[in-house]
Amino acid sequence: MPFPARNEPDDLVGAMAGMSVGEHQPMIRPNTGTVGHKYPVLTNTYQVKPPEIICYHYDVRITPDKTPPRLNRKVWEHLDKVMGVFKGIAIAYDGRSMAYSPKKLPADEGQFSITLPDEDGGGRNGSGSARDFSVKIRFTRPIDLARLGVFVRGELRGQADEPDPSEVQSAIQAVNILIQHGPSMLYPSKSASFFLPPANPQAASLSKVISVFCLMQGLTMWRGYTTSLRMGPSKLFLNLDIASQPMGSLPDVVLNYLKGTNRNLTFAQLSARNIPPAEYIKLGRFLKGLKVKLVVKDADGYQPTRKIRGIEKFSANDPATQFEADGKTHTIESYFASVYNVRLQRPDFPVVLVSKTARWPLELCYVEMGQKWTRKLDPEQTADAIRLTTVGPSDRLNMLSEGLKRIQPSDTALGQWGVDINPNPIQAVARELPQPQINYKRRVSRCVVEMAATTS
Repeated sequence: MPFPARNEPDDLVGAMAGMSVGEHQPMIRPNTGTVGHKYPVLTNTYQVKPPEIICYHYDVRITPDKTPPRLNRKVWEHLDKVMGVFKGIAIAYDGRSMAYSPKKLPADEGQFSITLPDEDGGGRNGSGSARDFSVKIRFTRPIDLARLGVFVRGELRGQADEPDPSEVQSAIQAVNILIQHGPSMLYPSKSASFFLPPANPQAASLSKVISVFCLMQGLTMWRGYTTSLRMGPSKLFLNLDIASQPMGSLPDVVLNYLKGTNRNLTFAQLSARNIPPAEYIKLGRFLKGLKVKLVVKDADGYQPTRKIRGIEKFSANDPATQFEADGKTHTIESYFASVYNVRLQRPDFPVVLVSKTARWPLELCYVEMGQKWTRKLDPEQTADAIRLTTVGPSDRLNMLSEGLKRIQPSDTALGQWGVDINPNPIQAVARELPQPQINYKRRVSRCVVEMAATTS
C-alpha cells in the first residue's frame, strides 16, 4: 500500500493561517462533585492578604559574575546591614538579579564597591585575603500589586481595564520573592526552599518540630520548607510544604563514612596507615568540596575556612612530609604546635588538602553546618532518607506551623508591604468515594477496598 501524500509546507501554513486561538476557549468546570461521604480536612495552604501598594522593581548586577546566590546574599546583607544603603526599607532580593522595594529608592541608579573577608582563607599566614565586589542597582519599573487582588477577586472581568496577565505574573513573582527573602537570608536555601538548623544535632525523633537525622556515611538530613504563592477562588493562598536536604555532617564525618564498610571501626583505628588504599579514593571523592574551619586560632585570632580538595595518605607526624617555614623545618604536627600553639591528640590521623600547599590535621577541622549535599545519594542513603523524612499528619501540621513562624516573625518586614499570612491552615471538604465498579472480561464486580491512598 502506498503511503499517503505528505502535506507541503505551503499547505500547512495556509491551513494554520485560518486558525484563531480566540475561537478555542478553555473548558469551564460544570460543578463540584457530590458523590461520596463528605468530611473536613486541613490543608497545607494558608490565606494571604493581597498587598495594595505599588512596589518598585530593580535590576541587580553583581560582579564578578557567576557568583552563587549564597554569596550574592552575603553581599546584599553587607549593603543593607553594614553600609545602610537601604535605610531600613524592606527590600526583597532573589539572590541573583532582581530586587523589589515597597518604597522608591532616592536614586534610580547606584553603584557600590564592597569588600568581604575571604572565607576560604588565603594568604601565606592564614590571615585571609579579601574579595572585592561591585554592585549596580538600576530601577526598572513600578508594579501595582493591587492589581493581583483585583484579578483573584474577579473584579473588572471582561472590562477594558481588566488586569493584564503580565501584570498578574509580575505581582506574583514579586510577592513570592518577598516571602522567600527572609528565610533565604538566614538559612541555607535552594530555589523556593529553605532548611533549618537542627534544634538538637543528636535528635532523631520524628516527634521533634525541627529535627536532624543521621544518614549513612557522615551525612545528615535537614528539615525545611518550600513556599509558593497560589491563586484560588476569590482569594490568594500560600502553599507551604515540607522539604528535606542532605547536609555535610559534623567533625566525625570521616569516621561515619568509613563505618559504612566497617561498622565496628573506632577513632582508635582511624590512623593514616590503617585506611585501605581503595577507601582513600572513595573518601577523597566524598570529602572534596566540603567547607571546613580550623577549630583553633592563630596569633591574630583568625580561624581560616577553606574547602577540602582531597585527603592525603600520610599523617600529621610523618617525617617524610617535612617542609621549611620561617627558617625552620617542620612536620605538619610541629607547625601547628608552633603557629597555633596546639598539641595534636591524634597526630597519626590523616590530613586533608585545602590548597596547593596547605594541609590541615583532620582532628582540627570542623565541617561547617548547612552545606547542601548536591551529589546523588547511593541506594542505602536514599532508603534511609525516605524512611527518616516520612512524617505523620499531626507532626506535619506542627512542623508547618513552625515553618510559617520562620516566614513571618513578630518583627517581620512583611508589614511594610501590607502582606499578612493567616496562621490557620485552610479547611477543605474531602469526599470518601464509594467502592468502584469494575468491568473485566464482560463481567461486572464490585471492588472491595481494604487499603487505600489519596493523591492530590
